[in-house]
Amino acid sequence: MIRVQSVTDMPLRLIARAAQTDFKTIKDFNPELRGYYLAAGTRALSIPEGGTTGFQQRLAQLVDMEKQNRRQRMYEVKKGDSLTGIADRFDVPVTALLIWNRIGIHDVIHPGQRLIVAPAPGVNPPHAMDKDAEVSE
Repeated sequence: MIRVQSVTDMPLRLIARAAQTDFKTIKDFNPELRGYYLAAGTRALSIPEGGTTGFQQRLAQLVDMEKQNRRQRMYEVKKGDSLTGIADRFDVPVTALLIWNRIGIHDVIHPGQRLIVAPAPGVNPPHAMDKDAEVSE
C-alpha cells in the first residue's frame, strides 16, 4: 500500500509508471478506481511489491515532467473549431481528445478553451473510436 497525495486530479498512467507497472495492473489492484484519473486528495493505493521502493521519488519526477510537457501539448480553441477538425489537424483520434480533456461526446467546445492535443511522451492515443469517426458537437 502506498499513499498518493495530489492537489489536482492525477493521470493513473503516471502512478503506473512510478510503480513500474502498467495502467491495467493499477486498475486491477484497485478496482474502486474509475476512469483514467485519480481524484485530487490523499489516497491509499495498492501497487505490485516491486514498485513500492522509490515510488514517491519517481512519481514526483514524473509529475514535474508532466507539468513541463503539458504546455507543449495544448491548443487554444478558435472560433469555428470542432473536435473533429482539431483531431484531424493534430492527427489524433477524436476519442483521445475526449479522454484527455474530459469532454463528454455531446459537450460543446468554446473559443478560448484550452485543450490537450497530444499524448504525454510515451503514451499512445486511445483508439476506441476511429480517428475519422464523426462526433456531433
